[in-house]
Amino acid sequence: MNTEQKKLIYAIAQELDCGMDCYYNVKTQEFISIPGEGYDMSMDFEMEEFFEEDLERVKEQEEDFIFIKAPDLQTSFGIMESFVDQIDDSRFSTQLQTLLQNKYPFRNFKAKVEGSAYRQAWFDHKQKALESLVAETLNFN
Repeated sequence: MNTEQKKLIYAIAQELDCGMDCYYNVKTQEFISIPGEGYDMSMDFEMEEFFEEDLERVKEQEEDFIFIKAPDLQTSFGIMESFVDQIDDSRFSTQLQTLLQNKYPFRNFKAKVEGSAYRQAWFDHKQKALESLVAETLNFN
């Protein structure tokens, strides 16, 4: 994988982390980000207008684009589980496992990690997982 591909993968992973769906144009090597299904653009006319041109371009040149969907809940949950599995602090790992099994796992996991020494490790893990997803989708492995 070359440097440009790594930069592209990093940038797309960042967009996915924000809940954006991405479209990669294989001919021009550009990507377009559009709010994923979790965002209802019909509720915000200005947002819909803002992305309208990009949506049209994707529709018109559909065969040139590879779709990279923002992670769904199952994928996001799997990323959290894999993070918990790599933690060497068994006490903290057990606490996170318990949070993932209880009500509001995403909110509680985030709150617990935010206030911990593992905060940056979580961000790094999530970024790497998203980059792997992007590289696999684009077949840049």
